[in-house]
Amino acid sequence: MSATLNAFLRSACEGREASVRVRDLFNVYTAFCDSKRLRPLTRANFGRRLSHHGYQPQRDGQGHTWVAGIGVRSLPGLPRVAHRPVLLLPEGLTGSDIEALSIVVGELAAARKAVDDGAAADDELSPGTLDVAGGEYLSHAGYHRRSDFPAGQPSDSWLLEPEDWQPTKPMDDAVRGCVFGIAAVAYRLRAGERAEG
Repeated sequence: MSATLNAFLRSACEGREASVRVRDLFNVYTAFCDSKRLRPLTRANFGRRLSHHGYQPQRDGQGHTWVAGIGVRSLPGLPRVAHRPVLLLPEGLTGSDIEALSIVVGELAAARKAVDDGAAADDELSPGTLDVAGGEYLSHAGYHRRSDFPAGQPSDSWLLEPEDWQPTKPMDDAVRGCVFGIAAVAYRLRAGERAEG
């Protein structure tokens, strides 16, 4: 194992329920080595050596490589690193709960990828718009006369464009309502609101 990587992990890192891009972690590592006048590993060897320490790099859908379970301490002279929270599933969920969460998360990811600006497009909306949209979907999911509502306007309070209401079956309505709900909470977090619960 590399002595420089050992020193870096011991001095500048900590266990954390988050993940960091390997590129960013490597940049901090090289800065750490420079500050100690140590010779760093190459970028390729860095990734391989991380896995020897129990940190297995993984590639995401955008081609970025991340490592989970690690955080970088705020130390003088080292660059700051953005940490991505790791989704931990608490005890008490059933198999169908987890399957439902996977469906909703998959739909949200697809919606984000379908728009060039991703979440930035949501930030252009007025506060409360996403919350209302999610509520409309959920309140109409499973309604026995749901087909009475025209495509594009499920109710008088619908705030979005017609293409944002495309019901085909009750499950679609429930999934889309949950997606809008998550997007609404994310919108509020980006706006600086405190997360509750």
